[in-house]
Amino acid sequence: MTAGYIDPETQKLYTSDVGTPQGSVLSPLLCNIVLHELDQYLENIKQKFNKGTRRRPNPSYAQLNSKRRYLRNESDRRKILHEMRKLLTSDPKDPNYKKLKYVRYADDFVVLVIGSHKDALEIRSKIKNFIARECGLTLNLEKTAITNIQKSSFHFLGADCSRAVMTKNHVVKRGKITVRATTRLRVNIDLQKVYKKLISSGLAK
Repeated sequence: MTAGYIDPETQKLYTSDVGTPQGSVLSPLLCNIVLHELDQYLENIKQKFNKGTRRRPNPSYAQLNSKRRYLRNESDRRKILHEMRKLLTSDPKDPNYKKLKYVRYADDFVVLVIGSHKDALEIRSKIKNFIARECGLTLNLEKTAITNIQKSSFHFLGADCSRAVMTKNHVVKRGKITVRATTRLRVNIDLQKVYKKLISSGLAK
């Protein structure tokens, strides 16, 4: 990891005692060899962490929906519906529903957790201890942020990942019943950066 690499354009030698040689064609292969243990470890954590098949109904949403059914005034019904659309149909804090998903590309990875903030802290701590013990690597806690997708976004492989904006027309069909879609992850790429890269590479004008 400390051998360094030669930039093909400048022919300069770059060395580093931290991280992996970014310009080396061998870097992704070395990462896969070293971090394969982490892949298996997180798969085991996933099997133990996952719980339930679907979230329980959101009590606040159910209460408003029940109230709306008995209202006769159309204006009042619309007001209640407007309030309902600000809420999730299912309970995001349901302790009996937990899910974990892990995605890795070379030495960059993200762990998506449906659970509590405490769960996320514990998983990050386990990863930090595991890669130090089994892989001989150090997890940079400053770059390993814990983000609530309901409030903000996170960056992964040059893309901005955030919660999709749900509108009143964002619905899905379940058989003959039409329901409002649940929260989804939206991945936004930096198109200007992609355009500039294509132009500088001579692939586009």
